Amino acid sequence: MPNQPFFTGRIIKGSGKGSTLGIPTLNLDLADIPSDVEEGIYAARVVIADKSFDAAVHYGERPVHGLPRSFEAHLLTWNEELSIRNEEYVSIEIVKRLRDVRNFETEEELKNQIERDIEEVKEILNTSC
Repeated sequence: MPNQPFFTGRIIKGSGKGSTLGIPTLNLDLADIPSDVEEGIYAARVVIADKSFDAAVHYGERPVHGLPRSFEAHLLTWNEELSIRNEEYVSIEIVKRLRDVRNFETEEELKNQIERDIEEVKEILNTSC
């Protein structure tokens, strides 16, 4: 858990893998991630334009897809009307670390684990969505 649970990061274009799984994410510039944040899966809150959104966060490599490290936040109340642009800055509050990043044999196994992670995040953040 970072010493400072809040930090600000710049949104960048991601690989699009989350969207293809039906779990779209905001990707942040790794240069903005504090050095004391451990790689892993987290319950977090993302503040965009003074609105707070509960989120499931992945920080680390993406072994299923053979992709390098990323910081990705899936907003639990994702709204297609939400205007989010690359280069925009958001604030992140890390609430709780759930687990380490793991590899999975298939995308389906990965998606099932992400769905379980999202349910755990909802319980932690008391989200009713």
